Amino acid sequence: MNKKGFISTALIYTFFILFLVLMVFLLNNYSSTRYIVDRYRYDIEEELYELSNADINIYTYVWSNRDKEYKYVDNIPMSGLRENISYCKNKSTIEFNDGEVTIGAKGKEFCYLYFDPAGDITAPTITASDGKGEASWHKGGVSLSISGSTIQNGVGEIAYFYSTDASNINTEGTSTGIINTEGTITYYAKACNTYNLDICSDVEEYTLMIDNTAPTFNVANTSNGNSYTGGWTKNNVDSALTFEDSESGIDASSLKWGSNGTTWTSIPNTSTTGYNDSWTNERNGTGYYQICDLAGNCTTRSFMVKIDKTKPSVSFSLSGQTATYTCSNGGSGSPLSGTTSGNHALSGTSNYTYSVTCTDEAGNSKTDSHTYTYGVISGSNTCSYGCDTCGGEPYDCNCVDNYTCPNPGDYKRGDKCYSHAGTYTSGCPSWAAFCNTQNYGYVAYVFSRNATNHPSCSTCHTDTYSCRCNDCYYGSDTRVWGFKY
Repeated sequence: MNKKGFISTALIYTFFILFLVLMVFLLNNYSSTRYIVDRYRYDIEEELYELSNADINIYTYVWSNRDKEYKYVDNIPMSGLRENISYCKNKSTIEFNDGEVTIGAKGKEFCYLYFDPAGDITAPTITASDGKGEASWHKGGVSLSISGSTIQNGVGEIAYFYSTDASNINTEGTSTGIINTEGTITYYAKACNTYNLDICSDVEEYTLMIDNTAPTFNVANTSNGNSYTGGWTKNNVDSALTFEDSESGIDASSLKWGSNGTTWTSIPNTSTTGYNDSWTNERNGTGYYQICDLAGNCTTRSFMVKIDKTKPSVSFSLSGQTATYTCSNGGSGSPLSGTTSGNHALSGTSNYTYSVTCTDEAGNSKTDSHTYTYGVISGSNTCSYGCDTCGGEPYDCNCVDNYTCPNPGDYKRGDKCYSHAGTYTSGCPSWAAFCNTQNYGYVAYVFSRNATNHPSCSTCHTDTYSCRCNDCYYGSDTRVWGFKY
């Protein structure tokens, strides 16, 4: 074959091979497009796959204009496919229409789909750290938390922003941090998709009212109409309470009283300006009142309350022949005032009544008395009386006791009267008178049985004259006279 013939043959074969390649390409392209449209579809909204005779691996990415890169995501947003950069490894076609992606793949394929972020973001919820609502007053030290937003029908990540300037909500964070500024401040917050910070929620507002100043609170105490400064009194202590708050206002229901400053009892108060109260029970300690404003700032007032309504008591005693008394406050707390004890020396033979008054610092007083009686305070009288017969004379006396017999010449023996001859009569005169009537000229010793005439016993008095009488006393008289309690 000549050289010219060889070149012609080679060209023919070359054109034939190119023709075959072109036909294969056209056939494959035509067949692939029809197959994909009919056999494979991915519905983003329903997440529905229809796949037949193909093994397609789909990888989805979303652009983050915040991080300036694509983020791999597990699900696909509903819109925004970037067809110009989405591709399949084996050159399968990609079509996107109204939320549907159609991939023209005949066999195994790996496709990489790039989307713009999409979806709606719900507005965030703003809550205060003290648990109070937006319409409530707060104390300083509160913070606001921002949370609760979600991306609806889309992908991405949530970022929260807040500010006190509605036109420039640019501070990122889920909490405002501690807020102490007193007054009324409105905070604005929104949630945005970090994959596209232009996709944000509606702006949520929270008006924060802060009051850091405790109420003004005064207590004026009186007792029995007079100013009371904490001393002892036997009357009630009346407390006039006045209060005010120029910021959040007084919380009338917060008024309390207490005895130790930690345990409180509520007072049924409805006034925001004042309240009148009374301390009526006995006490010796500090009294407390507390009032708060609507933000929870509280003011406490304390003062001494000393109430003693118990009268002192008086006790009497006897020391020898000295009467004594002692005052006591009865354990009620108020000290005694004035003279608290004393004594009086007892004398004479008449009963004595001792009367004293005890007083305490609260003004309570008690007057009491005790009667000391005069009589035998120790010893006893064991004396007995009798007479001798004086040698058998009929005129001896027996137990003379100073009463007279009715008839002259009679004498008394025992409990009967006799004549001088021994004849019983109904009575007899005193023995001295009897002796006189016999003209003996002598007066007999006549003794009565009492301590005044006979201070001692065991003595026998004898008249040895004609009108003879032996008046004898036997035993002892040890009685001591004085005052008894």
